[in-house]
Amino acid sequence: MARSTAALEARACAFCCPALGDYIDTNGPNTGYTVYVMDGGDKFFVRTATVAQNTTNPDGSRKAVSTSAGTITSGTGKLANIKGFVRTVNVFDAKSGFNESQTEIEYLVGK
Repeated sequence: MARSTAALEARACAFCCPALGDYIDTNGPNTGYTVYVMDGGDKFFVRTATVAQNTTNPDGSRKAVSTSAGTITSGTGKLANIKGFVRTVNVFDAKSGFNESQTEIEYLVGK
């Protein structure tokens, strides 16, 4: 397979699908599924494992961090032969509505 970046240079929109979590006070594991839809309508599908950890700061505010790693399971259209991984780190505070994420996608698209 040749490494290709052209397919994912377009904007992608991610839609979370059903997930199963075992959280206690925003701490714990989660297994979920995400569909990434590209501008042209091509899609790729990811199965992720997530761990969320919540801490209380000295001022009483809370900080939650979730770390996810997932495998790209399949794709459609130009991404039909995509293989790879998705990694996400999310920092959030549910009470204040703060939510910041960084996602990295490492992939190969076969011909």
